Parts: sequence; C-alpha cells; structure tokens
Amino acid sequence: MNGVAERMLLLLEQKYEFKGESFDLIRELDMPDPVTDKRMTADEKEYVKSQMLARYNNLVLREEPPPAAVVVDPGTDREWYDRWLAQNADPANSYHWRRLEDFLLRTLSEKYSEENAHRIVRSIDSATHAIMRSIANPQRNEFNCKGLVVGYVQSGKTANFTALIAKAADAGYRLIVVLAGIHNALRRQTQIRLDKELTGIKEVESDEPYIDMPGQLHDWWRLTSCDQDFKTNTPFRHVAEKGLTILAVVKKRVSVLNNLIDYLAQAPAEQRASIPLLVIDDEADQASIDTNANDPDADPQKTNAAIRRLLMLFPRKTYIGYTATPFANVLIDMNSSLDTHGDDLYPRDFIVSLPEPEGYFGTSQIFDSALSDQFACIIPDETTDLVDNGEMTDKLTEAIDTFLLACAVRNLRGDREKPMSMLVHVKHTKTSMTTIEGLIDDYLNAIAGRYGKKAHRSLLKDEFKKVWNDFRRNAEAIRRELVLDYLFPDYDSVWEELGEVLKVVRLVKLNSESEDRLDYTVREEIKVIAIGGNQLSRGSDTGRADDQLFSAEEQAIRHPVTDGPLVWLSSWI
Repeated sequence: MNGVAERMLLLLEQKYEFKGESFDLIRELDMPDPVTDKRMTADEKEYVKSQMLARYNNLVLREEPPPAAVVVDPGTDREWYDRWLAQNADPANSYHWRRLEDFLLRTLSEKYSEENAHRIVRSIDSATHAIMRSIANPQRNEFNCKGLVVGYVQSGKTANFTALIAKAADAGYRLIVVLAGIHNALRRQTQIRLDKELTGIKEVESDEPYIDMPGQLHDWWRLTSCDQDFKTNTPFRHVAEKGLTILAVVKKRVSVLNNLIDYLAQAPAEQRASIPLLVIDDEADQASIDTNANDPDADPQKTNAAIRRLLMLFPRKTYIGYTATPFANVLIDMNSSLDTHGDDLYPRDFIVSLPEPEGYFGTSQIFDSALSDQFACIIPDETTDLVDNGEMTDKLTEAIDTFLLACAVRNLRGDREKPMSMLVHVKHTKTSMTTIEGLIDDYLNAIAGRYGKKAHRSLLKDEFKKVWNDFRRNAEAIRRELVLDYLFPDYDSVWEELGEVLKVVRLVKLNSESEDRLDYTVREEIKVIAIGGNQLSRGSDTGRADDQLFSAEEQAIRHPVTDGPLVWLSSWI
C-alpha cells in the first residue's frame, strides 16, 4: 500500500492510543492526509480499517449514523471546517466539543448502555458536522450567512444546537445569541440546558449531572442567567476585551431584543467587526417571520426587524433557524432587503434536514400507522359545551381518567419519580383557560372526595374499571404491534395506586397572566395537568416524561411509554 495509507495508519494508531474508547474509526478514516490534504480512496480506507481492526482487538467499529440532508449554495466553501478540524481535532483546540462529548458519553452510559451512548453521541456529532461545514468560516473578514435546520418534532433539536454551539465556539465564533421562543418557560429551560452542558453554572437545585466548569481560558461570559433575561452592568466593550466566548439566551420579545441591540451597539464598530456572531433562532417559524413582507409600503414586523438589526451590528455573522415546520421560512422573499433593517431571514446559504432518529416515535406513528386507532381518539368538537356553557364533557373526563390510570401504572412500574403530564388545549383565550381550569379542578376534587369516602368508593371503582378495560385493550394491541414487554398490573393494584396519584396530581394554567409554570427541575413527584395555548404549542418541555413524543437523547434506547390513547382531538383537526 502507498505512503498515504501508511502515514494515515500511523497517525490513527497515535490517535487511538490517546483517545481510547472515544476513538471513532469511521470518522477518522474520512480525515484528510495532513501532508497532501487529500482524503484516502476507498481501497486505502479499507486497508487502513482492516489493519486497525487487526491490531486492536477491542476497537469497536461503530455504524455510521444516517447523514443529514444538505442543500447548500454552490459557492459555499464547505471544506473550511474539515481543514480546521484536521489541525484542531485534539482536546486542546476542540475544547468545548470534546468536553461535551465526554460529558454526554459518561452520563448517557450511566443511564443506558455504553453502546447506546456512543450511538447517540455519534448521531449528534455527524449532524452538527454537516451544519458546521455549511456555515461561514469565522476567520473570514466579512460574511453574512443564513441557514435553516429542519428536525422532527421533539427529536433533539436542542441537543443538536447545543453541540453546534460548542463546535462553533471552538472554531472561533465569539458571540452566541440563542433566541429561545417567546415565553419565559422556554427561555429558562434553554438556559438551564446550555448551562448544564456547556457553561457548568448550576443555578437550580437538581440531581441531574452538570458538566464541569471550564478552565479559565475557555470560560463562558453569560449575558443572561436562569431567571434573568438579559441584564448586565458590564459594558459590552469591556466584556469583548476579555476574549471569552459570550453567550446570551433571550426571548423573541421586541423589548428584550431592543435592549440587547442597544447594549451591543455601545461597543465601537471596529470592536464589533472583530467578533464573529452566531445567532440560533429556536422555533424560527414563530414570531421571526415578517408577516408584512407582501406590503411594499409597510415596515417589517417588529420582531423580524429587531433580529435583522441585531445581525446588522456585526459584519461577520451567521444566522441559523431551527424548526420542525419550515414552510414559512422557505417562502420568505429571498430578495427582500431594506437599508435600515438589512436583508430578510431567508436561508439563502443552506438548509439542513436532520435524519429521523432511530426509534423515533412521533406524529406519523400516532396519526398514520397501524396503531393510530389506539393512539388517537377522535371526538366531537366540545368547545361550545366546555367554554361557552361551562359544562364538563364525557370525553374530557375520559381523557383525565385515562391519564390518572396511566400515572398509576407507571408508578407500579417504578417510574414514580419521573414527571408525567397531560396537556389540555381547547381554546387559546385566557378566559377560556380559566373556565377549563375551573371545570377540571372541580372534577379532580370530586374524584378525590369520592375515592376517600367508603360509601362512594365502590361505585367510583366500577366507573374507573370501564375506562381501565378500554385502556388495557388498547395497551395489549400496542404491546403486540411494538413487541413490548411492559408490566400490566392487575386492576386492584392500579385502583389502590390511584389514591396515591390523586394526592399529588396538580393543575396548572400557562399563560401570560398566570404565575404557574412547568418546572421539572424541582425535587418532587410531578404529575401535572397543564392548561394552555401558545406555551404548549411549541418548544416547551413537558418533561419528556410522557415519552409520547420524545427527544433524540433517548431515541435509540426504548419505545415511548405508551399504553393507550395519547391524543383526544376533534375530527376537523
């Protein structure tokens, strides 16, 4: 074999000795030769692979994860990241990504198996590698890159952009702004997630592991905290002089964005020109789109205009939208541009479609599969009865009863400490939410009262038995189809456990006037019925406890915990 293959074999042997179990042969085989900067041919790769496997008996050849689909501007220099990585793949230079990689491997191996942990991390690494190759090289003097990442609902988009932030920071992006939806709950949730996996700053009581604090030279400077959406007393010019990577997690609220813009604009233009900016727009189809774009005489919608003005502050910037519903984003006028606001957010440089995670359980399985009749319960539109007449309906009580029984079953399976939640969305107005809250509160109190009184308990048990029979019939069909080995307790055990569920289940109303919130970081048994509108429609973490639509962190491990109907919805939906 020629000198390229022999040289690469020697290099990979040294890397393997250094990296041990985290060594990824498939990925390493695709690296360029450090002398010629060319990649090995298929025959050379096969030779090096066979030699490595023969020399290291414990070397695991892991399957290559499905690739992300990429549509990219032909003029994009997609090789820049590969060149950078060839020189900087060591832990010292790929500092943030290597820390995150090690953290994920360690924590996921403890939770699942080492093999599955590697599979999940490889999937994240592969997808973010494709995105990094598509964004602009932060070493360029000037760039204006815009792209879009499309992922499945609750499929791990947050895990993806967390890893992307780590890799982008390693490569030279200095200011990271994450636009985390329009509600406090999602912004706080995202801040905690990034602190847990990137900054190491722990501001909430939690038993979950956090990554270690980085070394002083690689520390993060946060402009936001867990409970504070952008507020700092240190002038940005002084922050920028420290040379640290700056992180801000902010809501897509015009007032917040304007405060951030005013703060950043205080630094001299030449200082801002030295700072590559990366903007991650989570739920990019919400609020970010210019709904006035078809009117040539109208100014851009305010949130859209603020995002564009933020980007205009920096001559070196990359904007990436993340969404599961990209239709509005790809229909933005690609030629739209205004002097006062800059060009619009059309993903002119790239669109990356993340692959469906292995074992993913989402909308197609619920609404378009052999089990759709078990998962989705079609009901009449009950808005008039519930909201206008203020009357409880049979189908809503059936849904609540099913949720309570499911909680009891999961308790008996050993999941008592895992959050469990039911979402109720009848109408988006605050008045309607208050009406629904009152109906459900009265119903839960009535059930708890009857359960606690001997004279009423026997009849209530018989009523729940009818719901249980339907629950069990659906569960058996699901178990057969998905080949599951779930434990099915007997009804008497479930009935006794139902009393424990009724003691802890609580009702929350999520809107801008309510002080309620879903907080899965508290150390307590959580069983929640949540009433809301927009806050339940996108991005909000429902605990991943239902495991009905569950994220990529657990994609390769197991099927979701589903035994019966997941969704009660009107036929018109």
